[in-house]
Amino acid sequence: MNEKDIIILNLIQQGKDNEALAMIYKSTLPKIRNYILRNSGTEDDVKDIFQDAVVIFYRRVKTGRLEEMINIDGFLYSVSRNLYLNHLSRYASKNLRITIEDKEDLAEDIFEDLLLREKETQMDKLLGKVGEACMKILKMAIFQHYTMKEIAEKLGYANQDVVKSKNYKCRQRLTELLKGNEELINMLRS
Repeated sequence: MNEKDIIILNLIQQGKDNEALAMIYKSTLPKIRNYILRNSGTEDDVKDIFQDAVVIFYRRVKTGRLEEMINIDGFLYSVSRNLYLNHLSRYASKNLRITIEDKEDLAEDIFEDLLLREKETQMDKLLGKVGEACMKILKMAIFQHYTMKEIAEKLGYANQDVVKSKNYKCRQRLTELLKGNEELINMLRS
């Protein structure tokens, strides 16, 4: 994750969406525009596709379903490309052609997205077994990268030391649940 990505994610977490969007549009939109226009798209297609991609990105950020080391430009480009390919396939009857390479890329991206969703589902089930309080703390600490102080403030704990202690106990509980479940461990690692 580069410095720009960290800044964007921090702005979103601070509720400064307009500043985050300005950075995203400035850095990523030209690449998406170039791709779509090169592949029989219009400026309207660019606006619609990119807006949809940004909405998907925001939802993942807000729900904590974004991979830790994600490259925001790469994520938005991939999502936009997939959305545009889906758009093209819906209008294939108008003699728009999708290359075999793009179809293979789309199939690979769909497979990766399905795999990611399965991992998220399994992780949610696992976190559900540690209890709601632990689930909140672990998600904020592991996936959203909040500090113990921020977690204490957001969840109403007395101080960061209380959260550190709870975080440790929750991680221990999670480790116990994972013991003996090599299949789940391997899936979450891949």
